[in-house]
This record gives sequence, structure tokens and C-alpha cells, in this order.
Amino acid sequence: MATPVFILTPEDLEAVIAKVIRKEVGQILNDPNFSDSFSEENWTKSKTAAFLGMSEQKLTTLALRDEIVGIKSGRTWHFAKSNVLKYLRNLKN
Repeated sequence: MATPVFILTPEDLEAVIAKVIRKEVGQILNDPNFSDSFSEENWTKSKTAAFLGMSEQKLTTLALRDEIVGIKSGRTWHFAKSNVLKYLRNLKN
């Protein structure tokens, strides 16, 4: 079976990519479940550690072990409030 080959100019390729991105972003922004996550409160490592009553080093260890969900951006850790509360609920179980 032959593989179809499409030849596009760089300008046409850019237009196709822009169209696809606009469509996808539009779908994401119209999804009520997804758009709520943009308003999610994000905490710093120090705020999260203080809330949980532990050291920042312990919190980093938990995040590296995937025991609590955190996002590392460069040297900075960020924790979504919902993930911190989920971690606390799992401790009780």
C-alpha cells in the first residue's frame, strides 16, 4: 500500500498549523470541565509545606516520589491546591 505524500509550501503549512491550533484551542476553551482548571489556585513550595506542616525538603521528597503531585518549572515547584487536598484525603485512608 502506497503512502500518500503531500507537498506544501512553508506558508501553506503554517496556515494549516494555525487553523488546527485555533480549532483545538477553541474546543478546549469551550469545554467547561477544562476551563475550570485555569482558575485553579497554585501554591508555592513554601506555602504548601507550611499548610501541610512539613519542611520544604520533605515536600520535595514527596513530590519526587510522586506521593504528591507537583510541577517543577526550572528550580521552582508549584502545587495545585486540589492536589494538596487530594494528598491529605489519601493520608486519611
